[in-house]
Amino acid sequence: MSVKQNYRKLLLVSTACAFFAACADSSISSPGGQNLGTPPGGGTGGGTGGATTINMVPNGGCGTGSVREASITNNNVTINACEVTGTISQDTVIAAGAGVIISGPTFVGTDGGSPVTLTINEGATLFGSAGSDYVVVTRGSDIEANGTVNDPIIFTSRQDVEGTVGQFDRGQWGGLILNGFAPINACIDGTA
Repeated sequence: MSVKQNYRKLLLVSTACAFFAACADSSISSPGGQNLGTPPGGGTGGGTGGATTINMVPNGGCGTGSVREASITNNNVTINACEVTGTISQDTVIAAGAGVIISGPTFVGTDGGSPVTLTINEGATLFGSAGSDYVVVTRGSDIEANGTVNDPIIFTSRQDVEGTVGQFDRGQWGGLILNGFAPINACIDGTA
C-alpha cells in the first residue's frame, strides 16, 4: 500500500472513532426526575372538538371612527376582534391593546382629498389573512403609531395570531404602504 492510501484509511478510521465517541451515551441528556407521576384520566368526552376562540376586543371597545367589532373563523379558530376595511374617511383611533382585522384593501383617506389621521395606540395588533389585506396611507393623510417598548404595535398575519404560522411562511398579508409627496429621482426613463 502506498503512503497516500494509508493516510486516507487512518483519516477515515479517526473520523469514525470521533463520530462514535461523540454519540456515546455516557451522560443524561434530559435531567428530569425519574418519577414523572401519573398521567391525567381520559376525560368524559364532552370537549369542544378542538374549537378555539381568541378574544382581542379591549374592554373599552375598539376605538372611534371607522373601526368596528367583527369576527373571523378559520377551521376551528374564531377570532373576535376589531376591523378596518375600505376607505377610512374620518379620523380614526384604534384602542390600546386592540386586535384589528385588516379586511381587504384599506385606505386611510383618499388621494387628493381631505386629510385623515389613523391613530394606533400602544399594544394594538393589526393582522391580515391574505395578500389582498393591506393598509395604504394616501398622500396627505397620516398614521400615528403610538407604541412603546413594553406595548409595541404589531402588524402581522392571521396565522401568526392563531399560532399556526410556520418558520418559513411568507406572503400571508399584504403589508403597509405609505404614500407621500416626495419627488421621485431615480426613474430609469425620467417620465415619473
